[in-house]
Amino acid sequence: MARDLENNGIAPMRRPDIDGAVRPLLGGMVLPEAVRMARGVYRRRRFTVPTLVVVGRQDRPWNRQLGRICRNPERYADRIEFAYVDDAAHFITDDAPTEVADLAIDWFERAA
Repeated sequence: MARDLENNGIAPMRRPDIDGAVRPLLGGMVLPEAVRMARGVYRRRRFTVPTLVVVGRQDRPWNRQLGRICRNPERYADRIEFAYVDDAAHFITDDAPTEVADLAIDWFERAA
């Protein structure tokens, strides 16, 4: 696992082109958005965009927490569905690209 993390997670960041693309995204969007979420900015807003949440079953402990965090989603969202991919973890599009694409296409057809 450690070698996989090094090869797939850390090593690419040593490439200036990848680091140059990821660093602004992390600093300019991901971190500020995480702060807004932690402060509860969205707590009183209703989620109106039709949304499919896709989670890898191997993404522990997130897959178990999702059920607790998202209890009664109809209280917060107009239309939201959850889908799980059995043989995928956190980087779901890398682990199961075909399954994710199939879920997305099906969702787009149904949500249209």
